[in-house]
Amino acid sequence: NIQCVFTFSSDTTNFRSEIAEAKKLSARAIVLLFDDAVMAGTLLEQGYDMGLFRQGIQIFGNDAITTPATWQSFKNRLKVGDVMKGFIGIKFDPSYYTKKSAIGKNFIKKFRQLPSISGIAGNCYVGDNDVFSLQGSTAVQ
Repeated sequence: NIQCVFTFSSDTTNFRSEIAEAKKLSARAIVLLFDDAVMAGTLLEQGYDMGLFRQGIQIFGNDAITTPATWQSFKNRLKVGDVMKGFIGIKFDPSYYTKKSAIGKNFIKKFRQLPSISGIAGNCYVGDNDVFSLQGSTAVQ
């Protein structure tokens, strides 16, 4: 369930009230979508300082966050590994069409060969719009 959504103006530099609000929700997964790496870095730094981003909290973010400009914007000399530990980056790749491209077909082939981790036979369904339905899977290596 989505518990809350925060939006920020492009000149926001203080995220402390939103971070405090998010902490009250005790979310275990946080999705960050930014188009400005420095702004994302400021939020990550303030969130880390306030205890929002810590072990046990999964952070998902878009590719604008996974650039050196993000961690170079940290003012308190934080270690990138401390703040971004467990970070999962999401990148849109319009050329990655799973049904037609060689790389997409190879992914599906490898995925279907993986052993089940749930006792259910591994299954991967790719819908018409490249939407995955994954059951009983492990990570593709």
